[in-house]
Amino acid sequence: MTQAGKRHGKSERGNEDHRIEVKVIDRRSPRLRAAAGEGDSAGRPLETGAGPSDAAPAAEAEQAAGADRRLPTYVEELKARAEDAERKTQEIIEAHRRALTEQDEYRKRLSRDLERRVNAEIGALLCRLIEILDDLDLALKHADESPETMSAPAPGNLRTGVRLVRDRYLKTLAEAGVEPLSVKGLPFDPEQAEAVRVEDVGDGSQDGMVLEEMRPGYAFRGQVLRPARVVVGRKLPSPGGGR
Repeated sequence: MTQAGKRHGKSERGNEDHRIEVKVIDRRSPRLRAAAGEGDSAGRPLETGAGPSDAAPAAEAEQAAGADRRLPTYVEELKARAEDAERKTQEIIEAHRRALTEQDEYRKRLSRDLERRVNAEIGALLCRLIEILDDLDLALKHADESPETMSAPAPGNLRTGVRLVRDRYLKTLAEAGVEPLSVKGLPFDPEQAEAVRVEDVGDGSQDGMVLEEMRPGYAFRGQVLRPARVVVGRKLPSPGGGR
């Protein structure tokens, strides 16, 4: 071998000894590799008989694919949280609405109870005042039944004064909402009157009717304050046992 050939051979061996091994990593996403025809539908590299140097790109591709698969799961988790928060908000709003409704009903019930108690107290007071009116009526009744005792001028004036007081007293009660019950000549109503006596009558039209009012009854704001005491008629049975 010539001297020139020896130098050439040494040069080639030197180049082989200093050759640098280059490693190329494909960092494209699996989708891009699949679109370029360099991977399968999942983006995994096609089998080309590559050696161990292709293991790292495959692992990275698998990691990227896993991240892509986790993305919809995270979105669904956020959606579930949002739906849960909205449901709790609706429950709170509904609970608040029920609380307001119950509070309003309680306020109305309290107002009705208070009004009922006030009316009961007023009714009890009016009943005592009506008893005074009964005394005035009784005094006038006795005066009318014994005119000989009122023949003198002084007793006559006294009767007139009592009647004036009685009329004014009744007017004051009427202004407060107290009204006398009209039951005489009407069918007996146990809601407005108490039967203290029953009288037999021959007229069938008076059967069950109020014949006489022993004590007047009064009502307050549409409610019976004191029932009247009355005498009720009852038709005599016929000799045959029929009515």
